Amino acid sequence: WLKIRGRWHYWFVVLDVATELPVLAVLLPSRSQWACRWIGRQLRLLKHVPRVIITDGLQAYASLLPGAKHVLCRFHHQQGVTHWLKQHFATEAEINARKPAMKRLFQTRDKRTVRRRLARLKARAAELGITPWVRRVDEKLPQLIGSVGSVRLPSTTNAIERFFRAFQRFYATRGGFHSVLSAKRE
Repeated sequence: WLKIRGRWHYWFVVLDVATELPVLAVLLPSRSQWACRWIGRQLRLLKHVPRVIITDGLQAYASLLPGAKHVLCRFHHQQGVTHWLKQHFATEAEINARKPAMKRLFQTRDKRTVRRRLARLKARAAELGITPWVRRVDEKLPQLIGSVGSVRLPSTTNAIERFFRAFQRFYATRGGFHSVLSAKRE
């Protein structure tokens, strides 16, 4: 996201995982479903439609490319564990009692192990007070488990995160943009 003249704009970048080069970069005033559909249309016009996309899980990304396999970033999932625990539990002791088991769920290269760990968490969910979290992970499991143990599918959005960190260094040095046109040119 970029703030230009007091308004937020969202910079969408589609990166080729093999080359780590941008295929498409668009600055839009929204990150809504229509914006994602428009980006999908632009990719189809460029005849560069990916079969697999990996995202941080924003709901609107489901509209990006309806025919593509959608994989969720496991790094963002793991960050979400800590965030969820801090929202639902007050003390560090309560958080630390649940966090290792929740984070351990995807710390393996075997899909079967993930399913077994999730089944064990389901059994203990009521006791630990994490039933809503377990239910949500169970719903997202097909999108999270695809990259477990895969050499073809990336498990994280690290490539795009590196790209945005490099841009952020430039952006911080420059001190922002004065217009949408200057932002698009850069």
